[in-house]
Amino acid sequence: MLFTCSMALFSKDMLYCESCDACENCFGCVSLRNKSYCILNKQYTQEEYENLVVKIIEHMQKK
Repeated sequence: MLFTCSMALFSKDMLYCESCDACENCFGCVSLRNKSYCILNKQYTQEEYENLVVKIIEHMQKK
C-alpha cells in the first residue's frame, strides 16, 4: 500500500513518504533507501513501528 507518497520506487507499505526507494513499512519519511520500519526517518523495531504508527494515526484523526 502506498498512501500519499511520491517517488516511492520498489517500495511497499508506505504512508506519507517522499523519494524513498526500495523501502518497506515507513511513515512520514523522506529520501530513504533500503530501509524498513522507519518513522520520520528514524528506524524502529517492527513491534515499535507497528505500535507507534497506530498511535500517530489515532492522534492525526483527532485533530
